[in-house]
Amino acid sequence: MAFCSDCGKQLPSTAAAFCGHCGSQVGRMALTTVEPPSGAAYRMAAPGGAVAATTINPPPTKGGFVQTFGLDIRVAILTVIVDTLVFSGTIISLGTLYFFEIGAGLVLGFVTYKIQKNWYGDDHHAALIKALVIGLVTAIPAPISGLFTVPGGALGLIHMLRRK
Repeated sequence: MAFCSDCGKQLPSTAAAFCGHCGSQVGRMALTTVEPPSGAAYRMAAPGGAVAATTINPPPTKGGFVQTFGLDIRVAILTVIVDTLVFSGTIISLGTLYFFEIGAGLVLGFVTYKIQKNWYGDDHHAALIKALVIGLVTAIPAPISGLFTVPGGALGLIHMLRRK
């Protein structure tokens, strides 16, 4: 890969005459060609001896079916327990504790996001989508969380066993 020494953006090829981002003439600048590992930072020489740094972010990883649809097993167990408890409270109180169920869904969604991102290895968007689904399923006044979390937790268990 070749990078512009002025702005640090990647060039489409080493034969490019001008940078597509800043418009600088590439022929008068020193180019750095590297094959970067993910998340690595590189320094490049710019005209006049200045040094420009850039970070190369890796493309999002494709984790396949298990990564896409899996839930961390701890999230699955926690979701079933919390949903059972708050739904029982809503039934016993004849619906007056429903707002507690909504609050529990919000908190569980936040916890799910953190666990999926940090422990399961999901990226931001995947963890956010899973957290929103878990929060919504928990906030619905019916004990349906097991329909989503048990299969997701089984996939998460497979994911965890593969990593070991």
